[in-house]
Amino acid sequence: MGPGKYVFEVKASNNDGIWNDKIRTLSIIVHPPYWMTWYAYLFYAFSFFGICFLVMYYIIKKKNLEQALVYEHLKQQQAEEFHQTKMRMFTNFSHELRTPLTLIISPLQELLRRNEFNTGIRNKLDLIYNNSQRLLLLVNQLMDLRKNQAGKMQLKIAKDDICSFVMEIYCAFNQIASGKEIRFRYEGGEVGIVAWFDKSLFEKVVFNLLSNAFKYTQAGGEIVLSVAKLKLKDVPAGQRKELESLSEDTELVHLFVSDTGKGIPEEEMKNIFAPFYQIEDRKAKDVAGTGIGLSLTQSIVRLHHGTIRVENNARGGATFHVLFPIDRRVYTEEEIDREAADRVVMDVIPSTTAPEVFGLEKKYTVLLVEDNEEVRSYVRECLDPHFFVLEADNGETAFEIVLDKYPDIVVSDIMMPRKDGLELCTLIKEDLRTGHIPVILMTARSMVMHIKEGFSAGADDYIVKPFNMDVLIYRIRNILASREKLRSLYGKKFSPEAIGVEIVSGTDRFTQKFFEVIERNIANPELNIDLICREVGLSRTNLYRKLKAITELSPVELIRNKRLEVAARLLLESDYSVSEISTCVGFNSHAYFTQCFKSVYGCSPTEFLMEHKKE
Repeated sequence: MGPGKYVFEVKASNNDGIWNDKIRTLSIIVHPPYWMTWYAYLFYAFSFFGICFLVMYYIIKKKNLEQALVYEHLKQQQAEEFHQTKMRMFTNFSHELRTPLTLIISPLQELLRRNEFNTGIRNKLDLIYNNSQRLLLLVNQLMDLRKNQAGKMQLKIAKDDICSFVMEIYCAFNQIASGKEIRFRYEGGEVGIVAWFDKSLFEKVVFNLLSNAFKYTQAGGEIVLSVAKLKLKDVPAGQRKELESLSEDTELVHLFVSDTGKGIPEEEMKNIFAPFYQIEDRKAKDVAGTGIGLSLTQSIVRLHHGTIRVENNARGGATFHVLFPIDRRVYTEEEIDREAADRVVMDVIPSTTAPEVFGLEKKYTVLLVEDNEEVRSYVRECLDPHFFVLEADNGETAFEIVLDKYPDIVVSDIMMPRKDGLELCTLIKEDLRTGHIPVILMTARSMVMHIKEGFSAGADDYIVKPFNMDVLIYRIRNILASREKLRSLYGKKFSPEAIGVEIVSGTDRFTQKFFEVIERNIANPELNIDLICREVGLSRTNLYRKLKAITELSPVELIRNKRLEVAARLLLESDYSVSEISTCVGFNSHAYFTQCFKSVYGCSPTEFLMEHKKE
């Protein structure tokens, strides 16, 4: 029975079956359960609408959050793209600066070597040179920062005395200290601290810290450079946060640079290592910098598994502390420099003497390929006293000159119209007619991936702008000298000591093909230059030039010597008679065969055979 109001009626009868006309009634009220009351339904309604509201609120909130995340991601992506665009712009700008820097620094180096200038002119030249070096430093820092952000900066750890290394930098800054009337002290601590570190990168750390110190220290101030060795267990606990991966007995170097300048505001300390960040109150001053140096310094220190921090001095100024491990075991095998002696080092310091001439007459021809007319003119002027110089302003014209003139070496820029230096190098190295010609690539792109790209195209050497002309001249002469030795080696291959030794180099496709043609036709008396030219695919002139360039022998001499080598081998390894062997190797006359054999081996075929049988 459901809830509600009910009336219960009762009508009775007696035993005789007579009913009473009066009916009795009873009112009964059945109350509903509490979950079916009006206030329960009101609660249900409020709950339903509340749940709907919460669901809608959650959906809207989630959608707004997703939109906010998308917006933040887009904003972050745009900021990253802007940063990368800015870095690319600075990097490309740096690349473009290297070409005019070449035309500034290299002529200045030559002028500074001369003694005919008076003091006034020399001082002005020194001023120009010093500022060009500062510009070069800025360019290099921009490129290093870009290299680090691209993850291309790698350690090349080598063992060296860090005290003497830092002392050299200290001596270089001594002259600046004297000029600015600043007291500059070096506290070397231990003498001769043998350490494992990357000299080229760590030099930038010390240089940047000292440059900042000198920049913000006034005349009469003081700068202290200190180097000391300690173990990790001696480092205060509060300074070990970034050194937790090292063991307690790891040896460290503590380098600090302290100055008495203005110091750094406390609120700015957390930002000074950010790229391109500058302290506000210093931006308007003459000492304002680029905000690159400290960011690069921190990156290099972290690459060394170290830490760098800064604190203000009580008497004014700031102190930068650098801690990094010097143990060999801290660094991986990939970080150890196995080829330090072969590393390309750019010389930007003017030489005190003119480049030494090797005592050879001017007999080699250099093809210079450079689209910048000023650079090409200057390099040609420097090379002209030592070599015959041909010129081209693009790779396409240069390759035509290579095919026509057969220069001894090609020096080419990479970035050029029509065909760039890499395409030119590939064309030269893949052509049988020109594959022996060495190629030096010169470019402003100094990252490892770019250098690798140049060498993968077949380049024999790679020189980075701005370069020292003395270095370029020595490199050209060294490559030509090595080729001269190679030609002599090919010429000496046909000797008694070379019997049984493979003459053909597996890496020289032309030489291999040339000797394959001779071996296939070794018994053919009609084997001559025309037949070889048809098989190899070269004209008589080009074949002669090619063989002279790599062997110092003419084609006729090479054919004859190859036949004699095969004859000597047959004398030792077969039972044929001398007459049969002379016929097998293509000699029509037995007397001529004996004469040629004696001129090369110093004895007749019979004497050669008897002598080796005795041995």
